[in-house]
Amino acid sequence: MAAFDTYTRQLPLAFMGKKVWTKDFIGVISGWDLREDQSTVQSWKILCDDQSERLINSIGLENLSHPSVAPILLESDEGQQLLASCTAEERRSYGLLASQFRRQEGNTMCGFASLAVILRSVPAAKSFSRGADVDEQSVLEAQSVVTAKKVATCGITLTEMEQ
Repeated sequence: MAAFDTYTRQLPLAFMGKKVWTKDFIGVISGWDLREDQSTVQSWKILCDDQSERLINSIGLENLSHPSVAPILLESDEGQQLLASCTAEERRSYGLLASQFRRQEGNTMCGFASLAVILRSVPAAKSFSRGADVDEQSVLEAQSVVTAKKVATCGITLTEMEQ
Protein backbone atom coordinates (compact mmCIF):
# COMPACT_ATOMS: atom_id res chain seq x y z
CA MET A 1 0.00 0.00 0.00
CA ALA A 2 2.91 2.36 0.66
CA ALA A 3 4.00 2.17 -3.00
CA PHE A 4 0.47 3.04 -4.13
CA ASP A 5 0.34 5.99 -1.72
CA THR A 6 3.65 7.28 -3.05
CA TYR A 7 2.40 6.88 -6.62
CA THR A 8 -0.85 8.77 -6.01
CA ARG A 9 0.98 11.61 -4.30
CA GLN A 10 3.51 11.88 -7.15
CA LEU A 11 0.97 11.53 -9.98
CA PRO A 12 0.11 15.26 -10.06
CA LEU A 13 3.76 15.96 -11.00
CA ALA A 14 2.99 14.52 -14.43
CA PHE A 15 0.48 17.33 -14.97
CA MET A 16 2.72 20.24 -13.95
CA GLY A 17 3.01 22.78 -16.75
CA LYS A 18 0.23 21.21 -18.84
CA LYS A 19 -2.03 23.64 -20.64
CA VAL A 20 -5.62 23.73 -19.39
CA TRP A 21 -8.68 25.10 -21.18
CA THR A 22 -11.97 25.85 -19.46
CA LYS A 23 -14.98 27.83 -20.63
CA ASP A 24 -13.82 30.72 -18.43
CA PHE A 25 -10.03 30.81 -18.74
CA ILE A 26 -6.85 29.31 -20.21
CA GLY A 27 -3.73 28.59 -18.19
CA VAL A 28 -1.18 26.02 -17.09
CA ILE A 29 -1.20 23.74 -14.07
CA SER A 30 1.13 25.31 -11.52
CA GLY A 31 0.39 23.22 -8.45
CA TRP A 32 -2.23 21.44 -6.37
CA ASP A 33 -3.59 21.06 -2.87
CA LEU A 34 -4.07 17.60 -1.40
CA ARG A 35 -7.03 16.56 0.69
CA GLU A 36 -6.57 16.62 4.43
CA ASP A 37 -5.79 12.88 4.50
CA GLN A 38 -3.17 13.45 1.73
CA SER A 39 -4.85 10.77 -0.42
CA THR A 40 -5.88 12.69 -3.52
CA VAL A 41 -5.82 16.12 -5.11
CA GLN A 42 -8.45 18.45 -3.66
CA SER A 43 -7.89 21.31 -6.07
CA TRP A 44 -5.57 22.26 -8.92
CA LYS A 45 -3.78 25.61 -9.09
CA ILE A 46 -3.91 27.14 -12.56
CA LEU A 47 -1.69 30.04 -13.59
CA CYS A 48 -3.81 31.89 -16.13
CA ASP A 49 -2.57 33.70 -19.22
CA ASP A 50 -3.21 37.02 -17.44
CA GLN A 51 -0.88 35.84 -14.60
CA SER A 52 -3.76 35.42 -12.12
CA GLU A 53 -4.05 32.13 -10.24
CA ARG A 54 -7.28 30.14 -10.11
CA LEU A 55 -8.29 26.93 -8.40
CA ILE A 56 -10.36 24.20 -9.99
CA ASN A 57 -11.60 21.05 -8.27
CA SER A 58 -11.05 18.59 -11.09
CA ILE A 59 -9.42 18.28 -14.47
CA GLY A 60 -10.99 16.14 -17.15
CA LEU A 61 -9.61 15.15 -20.54
CA GLU A 62 -11.69 17.92 -22.08
CA ASN A 63 -9.56 20.41 -20.14
CA LEU A 64 -6.24 18.95 -21.31
CA SER A 65 -6.85 19.13 -25.03
CA HIS A 66 -7.31 22.23 -27.12
CA PRO A 67 -10.92 22.92 -27.96
CA SER A 68 -11.05 21.72 -31.53
CA VAL A 69 -12.93 23.11 -34.44
CA ALA A 70 -16.24 21.36 -34.90
CA PRO A 71 -16.04 18.51 -37.42
CA ILE A 72 -17.24 19.21 -40.91
CA LEU A 73 -19.90 16.73 -41.96
CA LEU A 74 -19.34 15.25 -45.39
CA GLU A 75 -23.05 15.68 -46.12
CA SER A 76 -22.82 19.45 -45.53
CA ASP A 77 -22.16 21.93 -48.34
CA GLU A 78 -18.71 22.62 -46.87
CA GLY A 79 -17.97 18.89 -46.66
CA GLN A 80 -18.96 18.40 -50.29
CA GLN A 81 -16.79 21.37 -51.33
CA LEU A 82 -13.81 19.89 -49.49
CA LEU A 83 -14.33 16.50 -51.15
CA ALA A 84 -14.67 18.16 -54.58
CA SER A 85 -11.38 20.01 -53.99
CA CYS A 86 -9.51 16.71 -53.53
CA THR A 87 -7.42 15.23 -56.29
CA ALA A 88 -8.76 12.20 -58.16
CA GLU A 89 -6.31 9.98 -56.23
CA GLU A 90 -7.50 11.40 -52.87
CA ARG A 91 -11.14 10.82 -53.82
CA ARG A 92 -10.33 7.25 -54.87
CA SER A 93 -8.55 6.64 -51.54
CA TYR A 94 -11.51 8.12 -49.69
CA GLY A 95 -13.87 5.81 -51.58
CA LEU A 96 -11.82 2.75 -50.64
CA LEU A 97 -11.80 3.65 -46.94
CA ALA A 98 -15.25 5.21 -46.48
CA SER A 99 -17.09 2.02 -47.31
CA GLN A 100 -15.08 0.14 -44.67
CA PHE A 101 -15.87 2.28 -41.62
CA ARG A 102 -17.90 0.68 -38.83
CA ARG A 103 -18.87 1.61 -35.34
CA GLN A 104 -16.09 0.76 -32.87
CA GLU A 105 -17.11 -2.15 -30.63
CA GLY A 106 -15.02 -1.49 -27.53
CA ASN A 107 -14.22 1.80 -25.83
CA THR A 108 -10.50 0.99 -25.76
CA MET A 109 -10.25 -0.58 -29.21
CA CYS A 110 -9.74 2.53 -31.36
CA GLY A 111 -6.29 1.46 -32.58
CA PHE A 112 -7.46 -2.00 -33.59
CA ALA A 113 -10.68 -0.63 -35.11
CA SER A 114 -8.61 1.79 -37.22
CA LEU A 115 -6.35 -1.03 -38.40
CA ALA A 116 -9.40 -3.12 -39.25
CA VAL A 117 -10.75 -0.30 -41.47
CA ILE A 118 -7.44 -0.17 -43.33
CA LEU A 119 -7.18 -3.95 -43.65
CA ARG A 120 -10.75 -4.25 -44.97
CA SER A 121 -9.89 -1.71 -47.68
CA VAL A 122 -6.87 -3.66 -48.93
CA PRO A 123 -7.60 -6.70 -51.12
CA ALA A 124 -4.51 -8.51 -49.82
CA ALA A 125 -6.07 -8.48 -46.34
CA LYS A 126 -8.39 -11.28 -47.41
CA SER A 127 -5.48 -13.68 -46.78
CA PHE A 128 -5.02 -12.17 -43.30
CA SER A 129 -8.56 -13.01 -42.36
CA ARG A 130 -8.78 -16.27 -44.34
CA GLY A 131 -11.95 -14.99 -45.96
CA ALA A 132 -13.60 -13.97 -42.69
CA ASP A 133 -14.53 -10.37 -42.02
CA VAL A 134 -11.70 -8.32 -40.47
CA ASP A 135 -12.81 -6.61 -37.30
CA GLU A 136 -11.06 -5.09 -34.29
CA GLN A 137 -11.23 -8.38 -32.38
CA SER A 138 -9.55 -10.35 -35.18
CA VAL A 139 -6.79 -7.72 -35.41
CA LEU A 140 -6.29 -7.91 -31.62
CA GLU A 141 -6.07 -11.70 -31.74
CA ALA A 142 -3.55 -11.60 -34.61
CA GLN A 143 -0.97 -9.59 -32.64
CA SER A 144 1.19 -10.62 -29.68
CA VAL A 145 2.44 -7.29 -28.32
CA VAL A 146 -0.28 -6.64 -25.73
CA THR A 147 -2.80 -8.81 -23.95
CA ALA A 148 -6.51 -8.54 -24.54
CA LYS A 149 -6.92 -7.74 -20.84
CA LYS A 150 -4.55 -4.76 -21.10
CA VAL A 151 -6.36 -3.47 -24.19
CA ALA A 152 -9.75 -3.91 -22.50
CA THR A 153 -8.69 -1.78 -19.55
CA CYS A 154 -6.55 0.95 -21.10
CA GLY A 155 -6.13 0.49 -24.84
CA ILE A 156 -2.83 0.44 -26.70
CA THR A 157 -0.17 3.10 -27.12
CA LEU A 158 1.15 4.22 -30.50
CA THR A 159 4.52 2.69 -29.60
CA GLU A 160 2.86 -0.67 -28.90
CA MET A 161 0.84 -0.34 -32.09
CA GLU A 162 4.02 0.25 -34.06
CA GLN A 163 5.49 -3.05 -32.84
